[in-house]
Amino acid sequence: MNNFIAQIQAFLTGHHTGANTEQQTLNLVLGCSVLFVISGVGLNLFLGLVEPNYVLIPALVILSITFYRSRFKKLYNWSWLPLAALGYSGLIATYFLNDGSKGPVLLVSIPILISIIAIVKPKVYPVIILLHLMLFTGLGALERTNPEAIVETYLSDDERIIDNTFSYVISILFFSVLLGFIRFKVKKQENELDKQREQLEMQNKQLKSIFSVLSHDLRAPLGNVKGYLGVMHKLDLKDAERLNLEKDLLDSTTAAMSILEDVLIWSRAELQGSESGRADVDVESMLRRAAKDVEFFAEKKNVKISIEAKDLKLNCNKEQMSIVLRNLLHNAIKYSPRGATIKMLAEQYNQNQTTIQVIDYGVGMSSADLEKLFDRVASGRSGTEGEKGAGIGLLLTEQLVKQNGGQIKVSSQQGKGSTFAVTFS
Repeated sequence: MNNFIAQIQAFLTGHHTGANTEQQTLNLVLGCSVLFVISGVGLNLFLGLVEPNYVLIPALVILSITFYRSRFKKLYNWSWLPLAALGYSGLIATYFLNDGSKGPVLLVSIPILISIIAIVKPKVYPVIILLHLMLFTGLGALERTNPEAIVETYLSDDERIIDNTFSYVISILFFSVLLGFIRFKVKKQENELDKQREQLEMQNKQLKSIFSVLSHDLRAPLGNVKGYLGVMHKLDLKDAERLNLEKDLLDSTTAAMSILEDVLIWSRAELQGSESGRADVDVESMLRRAAKDVEFFAEKKNVKISIEAKDLKLNCNKEQMSIVLRNLLHNAIKYSPRGATIKMLAEQYNQNQTTIQVIDYGVGMSSADLEKLFDRVASGRSGTEGEKGAGIGLLLTEQLVKQNGGQIKVSSQQGKGSTFAVTFS
């Protein structure tokens, strides 16, 4: 039953056509008005009341045309004017042709007033309400002073009761549909605002964490750079001492640049969205590029990187996936012992699933570390030779993988190494 009602509402409002809330409300009011007039024409025919239909049938034609233009042609501008003009013209005619204040016109006037208020701009409300009050005050005064102007169409009190009861029921149904729709839209907007608030709170939390990490981890390498430059400037160093300082200076600068690059990439990914720059990329060449990017850090620890990849293509953002692989390799090198080997494997399953694995045989992680690995930004653990990290690499990696339609899983055992698997379906 609920599904049937939802289908009727969807047909009347046209919400699936991209109409906004105001336009959907206009469509609903016009559609219900058409149904309301059709039911009125049918009741008049049943009761043998001919005169009121002289007004209702032309009104039905104009309302149907207006509804068609609004709902199917998307011509919304001033579509409320025919409704208002027909509504009040019909009310005046019905007042004189259908027993004045003793007929159903007063009951019918309320849903017409509410309908117009629901679809016009708020600044028009006072004008509509004032005109409504003036109209029925004037009609009441005219009926009192000139009762002969009112046509008594009912042949019996039973007909009057049936007509008034029917108008009452139709008015209640009209109110229920309109208010139900408005309540539904308000609830939907509240849910959307709740989701947006949750996303903003999450992003705000991540930003706070990132800035907290940056304030700590950038200070260390930049402080080292400043100290090394100060020593080199003040002291007359021997060649060997200068070379050692230059090496330390290069390491600190590289660490700071890596942190800044991760933050800039993370910011760019936030702005670009998930569909930015995707193309079919050769997987093997992408793996070899990532290995080349970290060659400097691998050689420092005498770590070898082996690559096994078939002739595979992957639809992704090449730059973002290169960053993913580079971060995973950095992580693997950081926690591998000197002289270790890191494996990069790319395989395809069932012709629709590609998995890239980065496998190291280093210190591994405990189950507790695994559970909070992607939970939040945290200052990274020191590597096997004291290497520092900003702690945002894995957060960035997970986000970029998701933006490219994949998912990342980690398996690890303390003392035996870790495997990061990135899968695309």
